[in-house]
Amino acid sequence: MDLLPAAWPGTRIAPDLPGHGSAALHSRQAVGFDAFAILIATFLDRLHTEALIPPGPVPVVGVSMGAGVAVRLAADRRDLVSRLVLVRPTWLDTGSPAHLAPFQAVADLLRRHGSAQGARLFQAGGLYRCLAETAPATAESLLKQFTRPAAERHVRVLEELPADCPLPSRAHYAALDTDIFVIVSDDPLHPAAVGLTLQKWIPASRIIEIVNKNMDPHAHQRALHDAVIGELDHLN
Repeated sequence: MDLLPAAWPGTRIAPDLPGHGSAALHSRQAVGFDAFAILIATFLDRLHTEALIPPGPVPVVGVSMGAGVAVRLAADRRDLVSRLVLVRPTWLDTGSPAHLAPFQAVADLLRRHGSAQGARLFQAGGLYRCLAETAPATAESLLKQFTRPAAERHVRVLEELPADCPLPSRAHYAALDTDIFVIVSDDPLHPAAVGLTLQKWIPASRIIEIVNKNMDPHAHQRALHDAVIGELDHLN
Protein backbone atom coordinates (compact mmCIF):
# COMPACT_ATOMS: atom_id res chain seq x y z
CA MET A 1 0.00 0.00 0.00
CA ASP A 2 3.01 2.29 0.45
CA LEU A 3 3.61 2.29 -3.30
CA LEU A 4 1.23 5.24 -3.50
CA PRO A 5 0.72 8.13 -1.10
CA ALA A 6 -2.49 8.11 0.91
CA ALA A 7 -3.77 11.17 -0.96
CA TRP A 8 -3.74 9.41 -4.34
CA PRO A 9 -7.40 9.32 -5.46
CA GLY A 10 -7.50 5.94 -7.19
CA THR A 11 -8.75 2.65 -5.78
CA ARG A 12 -6.02 0.35 -4.46
CA ILE A 13 -6.51 -3.39 -4.07
CA ALA A 14 -3.68 -5.23 -2.31
CA PRO A 15 -4.53 -8.88 -1.54
CA ASP A 16 -2.31 -10.90 0.78
CA LEU A 17 -0.98 -13.98 -0.97
CA PRO A 18 -0.57 -17.23 1.01
CA GLY A 19 2.24 -16.96 3.52
CA HIS A 20 2.26 -13.17 3.31
CA GLY A 21 0.64 -10.58 5.55
CA SER A 22 -2.36 -12.06 7.33
CA ALA A 23 -2.93 -14.89 4.81
CA ALA A 24 -2.11 -18.38 6.07
CA LEU A 25 -0.18 -20.90 3.99
CA HIS A 26 -1.67 -24.37 4.39
CA SER A 27 0.57 -27.41 4.44
CA ARG A 28 -0.48 -28.71 1.02
CA GLN A 29 -1.00 -25.35 -0.64
CA ALA A 30 1.08 -24.71 -3.75
CA VAL A 31 3.75 -22.01 -3.60
CA GLY A 32 4.85 -20.52 -6.91
CA PHE A 33 4.15 -17.95 -9.57
CA ASP A 34 1.62 -20.08 -11.40
CA ALA A 35 -0.36 -20.85 -8.24
CA PHE A 36 -0.27 -17.25 -7.02
CA ALA A 37 -1.29 -15.85 -10.41
CA ILE A 38 -4.29 -18.20 -10.43
CA LEU A 39 -5.33 -16.87 -7.01
CA ILE A 40 -5.11 -13.27 -8.23
CA ALA A 41 -7.04 -14.10 -11.40
CA THR A 42 -9.78 -15.79 -9.36
CA PHE A 43 -9.90 -12.81 -7.03
CA LEU A 44 -10.24 -10.31 -9.90
CA ASP A 45 -12.88 -12.48 -11.59
CA ARG A 46 -14.90 -12.42 -8.36
CA LEU A 47 -14.57 -8.64 -8.05
CA HIS A 48 -15.84 -8.27 -11.61
CA THR A 49 -18.69 -10.74 -11.10
CA GLU A 50 -19.83 -8.97 -7.95
CA ALA A 51 -19.49 -5.56 -9.66
CA LEU A 52 -17.05 -4.41 -6.98
CA ILE A 53 -14.77 -2.99 -9.69
CA PRO A 54 -15.67 -1.69 -13.15
CA PRO A 55 -15.66 -4.20 -16.02
CA GLY A 56 -12.52 -4.61 -18.05
CA PRO A 57 -8.83 -5.07 -17.37
CA VAL A 58 -6.99 -3.19 -14.62
CA PRO A 59 -3.41 -1.96 -14.17
CA VAL A 60 -1.38 -4.32 -12.02
CA VAL A 61 1.58 -3.16 -9.94
CA GLY A 62 3.95 -5.71 -8.44
CA VAL A 63 7.10 -5.40 -6.32
CA SER A 64 9.86 -8.04 -6.32
CA MET A 65 7.93 -11.33 -5.98
CA GLY A 66 4.76 -9.42 -6.86
CA ALA A 67 6.37 -8.34 -10.12
CA GLY A 68 6.84 -11.99 -11.03
CA VAL A 69 3.24 -12.81 -10.12
CA ALA A 70 2.07 -9.86 -12.21
CA VAL A 71 4.05 -11.09 -15.22
CA ARG A 72 2.58 -14.58 -14.91
CA LEU A 73 -0.92 -13.13 -14.54
CA ALA A 74 -0.51 -11.08 -17.71
CA ALA A 75 0.77 -14.11 -19.60
CA ASP A 76 -2.10 -16.36 -18.46
CA ARG A 77 -4.98 -13.88 -18.33
CA ARG A 78 -4.39 -11.03 -20.74
CA ASP A 79 -8.07 -10.10 -20.38
CA LEU A 80 -7.55 -9.02 -16.76
CA VAL A 81 -4.49 -6.78 -17.18
CA SER A 82 -4.44 -3.39 -18.91
CA ARG A 83 -0.77 -2.75 -18.12
CA LEU A 84 1.97 -3.80 -15.75
CA VAL A 85 4.18 -1.78 -13.46
CA LEU A 86 7.05 -4.01 -12.34
CA VAL A 87 9.02 -2.63 -9.39
CA ARG A 88 12.46 -4.13 -8.70
CA PRO A 89 11.86 -7.39 -10.60
CA THR A 90 14.28 -10.11 -9.53
CA TRP A 91 13.45 -13.25 -11.56
CA LEU A 92 13.92 -14.02 -15.24
CA ASP A 93 13.49 -17.46 -16.84
CA THR A 94 15.29 -19.71 -14.37
CA GLY A 95 14.80 -20.53 -10.72
CA SER A 96 17.28 -20.12 -7.87
CA PRO A 97 19.28 -17.15 -9.21
CA ALA A 98 22.43 -16.61 -7.17
CA HIS A 99 21.33 -13.21 -5.84
CA LEU A 100 18.36 -14.84 -4.04
CA ALA A 101 20.51 -17.33 -2.12
CA PRO A 102 20.17 -15.25 1.10
CA PHE A 103 16.54 -16.32 1.34
CA GLN A 104 17.59 -19.96 1.54
CA ALA A 105 20.08 -19.05 4.26
CA VAL A 106 17.27 -17.43 6.24
CA ALA A 107 15.01 -20.43 5.63
CA ASP A 108 17.70 -22.83 6.89
CA LEU A 109 18.05 -20.85 10.12
CA LEU A 110 14.29 -20.74 10.62
CA ARG A 111 13.96 -24.49 10.18
CA ARG A 112 16.91 -25.35 12.42
CA HIS A 113 16.59 -22.73 15.15
CA GLY A 114 13.19 -21.02 14.96
CA SER A 115 12.47 -17.31 14.68
CA ALA A 116 14.13 -15.81 17.76
CA GLN A 117 17.35 -17.86 17.81
CA GLY A 118 17.53 -17.84 14.01
CA ALA A 119 17.42 -14.05 13.97
CA ARG A 120 20.20 -13.84 16.56
CA LEU A 121 22.38 -16.23 14.59
CA PHE A 122 21.67 -14.39 11.35
CA GLN A 123 22.69 -11.06 12.90
CA ALA A 124 25.90 -12.63 14.17
CA GLY A 125 26.78 -14.11 10.76
CA GLY A 126 28.97 -12.74 8.03
CA LEU A 127 26.19 -12.27 5.49
CA TYR A 128 24.22 -9.91 7.70
CA ARG A 129 27.29 -8.01 8.87
CA CYS A 130 28.48 -7.50 5.30
CA LEU A 131 25.07 -6.33 4.11
CA ALA A 132 24.64 -4.08 7.15
CA GLU A 133 27.75 -2.20 6.05
CA THR A 134 27.15 -2.12 2.30
CA ALA A 135 23.35 -2.40 1.91
CA PRO A 136 21.65 -1.70 5.25
CA ALA A 137 18.09 -1.62 3.90
CA THR A 138 18.62 -5.04 2.34
CA ALA A 139 20.07 -6.40 5.60
CA GLU A 140 17.04 -5.19 7.53
CA SER A 141 14.67 -6.61 4.92
CA LEU A 142 16.22 -10.05 5.35
CA LEU A 143 16.18 -9.75 9.14
CA LYS A 144 12.45 -8.99 9.03
CA GLN A 145 11.85 -12.41 7.48
CA PHE A 146 12.33 -13.83 10.98
CA THR A 147 9.54 -11.69 12.44
CA ARG A 148 6.99 -12.08 9.65
CA PRO A 149 3.61 -13.45 10.82
CA ALA A 150 3.99 -17.23 11.31
CA ALA A 151 7.54 -17.08 9.95
CA GLU A 152 8.37 -20.66 10.92
CA ARG A 153 5.13 -22.08 9.55
CA HIS A 154 5.51 -20.15 6.29
CA VAL A 155 9.17 -20.98 5.69
CA ARG A 156 8.26 -22.78 2.44
CA VAL A 157 7.74 -19.38 0.84
CA LEU A 158 11.44 -18.61 1.32
CA GLU A 159 12.46 -22.01 -0.03
CA GLU A 160 10.11 -22.61 -2.94
CA LEU A 161 9.52 -19.18 -4.48
CA PRO A 162 13.20 -18.39 -5.14
CA ALA A 163 13.47 -21.78 -6.85
CA ASP A 164 10.60 -20.96 -9.22
CA CYS A 165 10.41 -18.45 -12.09
CA PRO A 166 7.51 -16.44 -13.58
CA LEU A 167 7.98 -17.57 -17.20
CA PRO A 168 10.24 -20.34 -18.51
CA SER A 169 11.97 -18.70 -21.47
CA ARG A 170 12.86 -15.47 -23.22
CA ALA A 171 10.31 -16.36 -25.90
CA HIS A 172 7.52 -16.37 -23.31
CA TYR A 173 8.51 -12.88 -22.18
CA ALA A 174 8.72 -11.68 -25.79
CA ALA A 175 5.16 -12.93 -26.35
CA LEU A 176 3.76 -10.53 -23.72
CA ASP A 177 1.77 -7.85 -25.52
CA THR A 178 0.77 -5.86 -22.42
CA ASP A 179 2.17 -2.37 -21.97
CA ILE A 180 4.89 -2.79 -19.33
CA PHE A 181 6.74 -0.20 -17.24
CA VAL A 182 9.80 -1.50 -15.37
CA ILE A 183 11.20 0.36 -12.35
CA VAL A 184 14.68 -0.75 -11.29
CA SER A 185 16.71 0.23 -8.24
CA ASP A 186 19.90 -1.76 -7.95
CA ASP A 187 20.42 -3.68 -4.71
CA PRO A 188 21.78 -7.13 -3.79
CA LEU A 189 18.37 -8.86 -3.99
CA HIS A 190 17.11 -6.89 -7.00
CA PRO A 191 19.95 -6.38 -9.49
CA ALA A 192 19.24 -3.67 -12.03
CA ALA A 193 20.50 -6.11 -14.68
CA VAL A 194 17.33 -8.18 -14.25
CA GLY A 195 15.09 -5.24 -15.13
CA LEU A 196 17.37 -4.20 -18.00
CA THR A 197 17.17 -7.72 -19.39
CA LEU A 198 13.38 -7.74 -19.14
CA GLN A 199 13.28 -4.44 -21.02
CA LYS A 200 15.28 -6.06 -23.83
CA TRP A 201 13.16 -9.21 -23.87
CA ILE A 202 9.72 -7.57 -23.80
CA PRO A 203 9.03 -5.45 -26.89
CA ALA A 204 6.25 -3.36 -25.28
CA SER A 205 8.24 -2.44 -22.16
CA ARG A 206 9.78 0.81 -20.93
CA ILE A 207 12.22 1.25 -18.06
CA ILE A 208 13.35 3.79 -15.48
CA GLU A 209 16.05 3.51 -12.82
CA ILE A 210 15.51 5.26 -9.50
CA VAL A 211 17.76 5.93 -6.53
CA ASN A 212 18.95 2.91 -4.56
CA LYS A 213 17.05 2.55 -1.28
CA ASN A 214 20.29 1.52 0.45
CA MET A 215 21.77 4.91 -0.40
CA ASP A 216 18.76 7.05 0.56
CA PRO A 217 15.53 5.27 1.62
CA HIS A 218 13.47 8.49 1.69
CA ALA A 219 14.62 9.61 -1.75
CA HIS A 220 13.95 6.10 -3.03
CA GLN A 221 10.38 6.18 -1.70
CA ARG A 222 9.70 9.62 -3.20
CA ALA A 223 11.07 8.53 -6.56
CA LEU A 224 9.02 5.34 -6.42
CA HIS A 225 5.84 7.30 -5.67
CA ASP A 226 6.55 9.67 -8.56
CA ALA A 227 7.26 6.84 -10.99
CA VAL A 228 4.19 4.74 -10.09
CA ILE A 229 1.83 7.74 -9.94
CA GLY A 230 3.16 9.05 -13.24
CA GLU A 231 2.52 5.72 -14.92
CA LEU A 232 -0.98 5.22 -13.47
CA ASP A 233 -2.02 8.81 -14.15
CA HIS A 234 -0.87 8.30 -17.72
CA LEU A 235 -3.86 5.95 -18.07
CA ASN A 236 -6.29 8.85 -17.80
